[in-house]
Amino acid sequence: MDMEGVLRRRYEQGCWGLFLVGMILLAPLNAWSKRIELSKVLADELNLLLSAVDDMHEAFVDQDRSAVHDSLKGVLSALKRARVKTGKMKTLQAPHVLRYLDAISRHLEMVLRSNGEEQSDELRKAFHQLAGLLRTYQLRKDFHIFFCDHDKMTWVQKGWKARHPLKPKVRCGLAVM
Repeated sequence: MDMEGVLRRRYEQGCWGLFLVGMILLAPLNAWSKRIELSKVLADELNLLLSAVDDMHEAFVDQDRSAVHDSLKGVLSALKRARVKTGKMKTLQAPHVLRYLDAISRHLEMVLRSNGEEQSDELRKAFHQLAGLLRTYQLRKDFHIFFCDHDKMTWVQKGWKARHPLKPKVRCGLAVM
C-alpha cells in the first residue's frame, strides 16, 4: 500500500472514531427522546411521586432515622395515589406502570420493616425499579439516574451532583441518565 493509501485509511479510521465518540457523548440526549409519553394526569401523579422520592433520598443521605421513616411513609402514600390514578386509566401503559408501582411499594414496605443489610438490599431494589420507571416514561427532566460502580447501586435523585443514599460520605456515583 502506498503512502497516500495509508494516510487515507488512517483518516477514515479517525473519522469513524470521532463518529463513535460523538454517538457516546450524545447517547444520554437520545435516551430522553425514546421515552414513552403518558397522559398529563398520570405524568403529574408520577412526578409527585418523584418529589416524594427526592425527600426520601435526602433523608437517607442525611442519615436522619425519623426523616427516613416519615419520607418512606410519604413515598408509600404517593405510590398509593399513583396506583389509584393508574388503575382508573384505560391506556396501554397502565398495566406496565402498575407493575413498577407495585414492585416499588413492595420493596419500600420491606425497607420500613427491616434494618441493616436487608434494609439496604430492599432500598437498592426499590431505587432500581424507580430508575426503570424514569428510564421508560417521560417524567420530570430534573431527576437523574446515578450508578455507583463500587457497590453496583443505581438510584434516582434530583440534580447532577451524585449523593449515594446508603454511603453519603463516599464519593461515588455517575449520572447515567
